[in-house]
Amino acid sequence: MMARFRESEALPHDIEAEESVIGAILVDPAAIYRCQEAGLTPSDFWDHTLGWIYEAAERVAASGFSPDIVTISEELAATIALSDPQTGATQSRLDVIGADTLTAMISRVGFTSNVGYFANIVREHARRRRLIAAITQSASLCHRTDIDIPTLYDLVSQSLFSAMSQEADGSHLVGNDEAIERYRQLLHRRHEMLDNNPDAFVRTYWRKVDAMLGPLQPGYLVVIGARTSVGKTMAMEQIAEANAKRGHKVVFYHLELSHHTMLDRCVARYSGVPLWMLRTGYTGREVEDALNAISTWFGNITYVHCPGWTAERIAADITRLHASGRCDVAFVDYLQKIPASNTSAFTAKSVGLQVEAFKTCAEKTGITLFLGSQVSRFFKESTTKRPTMDDLRDSGEIAEKANVVIMLHRPENERENNDSPTEEVWVFVEKNTDGQTGSARLIHVRGRFLLGDPVEDDDEDSAPEQPWEEQPEPDEIDLAADLLF
Repeated sequence: MMARFRESEALPHDIEAEESVIGAILVDPAAIYRCQEAGLTPSDFWDHTLGWIYEAAERVAASGFSPDIVTISEELAATIALSDPQTGATQSRLDVIGADTLTAMISRVGFTSNVGYFANIVREHARRRRLIAAITQSASLCHRTDIDIPTLYDLVSQSLFSAMSQEADGSHLVGNDEAIERYRQLLHRRHEMLDNNPDAFVRTYWRKVDAMLGPLQPGYLVVIGARTSVGKTMAMEQIAEANAKRGHKVVFYHLELSHHTMLDRCVARYSGVPLWMLRTGYTGREVEDALNAISTWFGNITYVHCPGWTAERIAADITRLHASGRCDVAFVDYLQKIPASNTSAFTAKSVGLQVEAFKTCAEKTGITLFLGSQVSRFFKESTTKRPTMDDLRDSGEIAEKANVVIMLHRPENERENNDSPTEEVWVFVEKNTDGQTGSARLIHVRGRFLLGDPVEDDDEDSAPEQPWEEQPEPDEIDLAADLLF
């Protein structure tokens, strides 16, 4: 039986929730990152020995290793729990807990997908205990007649605020000289970073789109919406590759396409060889040249084929890879393929929670996160006959929580013109936290999964309401945007 270090049976706690958290971590190493997303800390555990296990898992994860029962046990065995000053004898934390106890906890774990739910329960009880401790201390101070009232007010306030501030680290920015100086230092770091590397920030590398968005900031959630088969996956693939080529560590989560399909599309984009030819085993010179060019930056991309993964699991994996230095920009393709964590939840609410998980992940890790989304079919009833961010499927919370919303649209007349090797795809920046919105025209090379800037007058500004009816079809694509070799 695990030894217990309990403060009082009367204090708020839920030992089953705590054991569920630890059991989930022992079964699924990614669970530690979902707990960290919830803000759980070792001191939140009522049973201190369970807090030891959680602390060991955090240390293992921070070292870049997978926190499983073996690595956690080794970490516990290397940490002294008790020592006898007279004899010098010591006991490790693993000795106190017992290796058999860890093994037994694994056998009692059911599903690990709800570990975030139990982590929140553990954290809520810890908050209550801290407030109780602060109130108890305040009551004790009030009984002391040697303290004058003004001092008593200060002491009680400090006690309560200290307990409450643990839940809001970094949430308050005090507008003082120190804040101004920190901002000056931030500007200096940005300038120095861009001076050393002009591609330090994430961009789309489409000229007119970047002119509107500027560099995409750390912690931003960028939603790319489109109806089926217009090109949201293609757009995200190309942005991912462009940033990987410039040194960013990119992770691409694809819930629909296989690894082989992703590689086929990439090679088709860079070689110009149609996808169907690659699938027949074609190995011409252009394929070999493309592979040689791709190999110079391909090590900066990690593809994760994750059908059936929940938003929480993807967010946890992003956190894990970011902690190990392998992710500073992530792509998730796409939202409607992600199953709800709670299948009983109403669709709109469930989607809102999923988007919130990705937004929180982006902010806490400081990465830029791209999220693909389908649109409903009702956009055809609008006067513009194109989808807007209000048409994003299942929930209005998608656009509300995103920093940037980009909508892709291929005009109907382009769909009908199947003989042309190219077609227009319009990019509409409908939401931009940093200000400017507008539209830009791109050209899709059919069969090559390539979106390029068109050759056009640089003085041309934003698109008309229905630009595809007024623009001549371009006869070539400007690949000088350096998306290709």
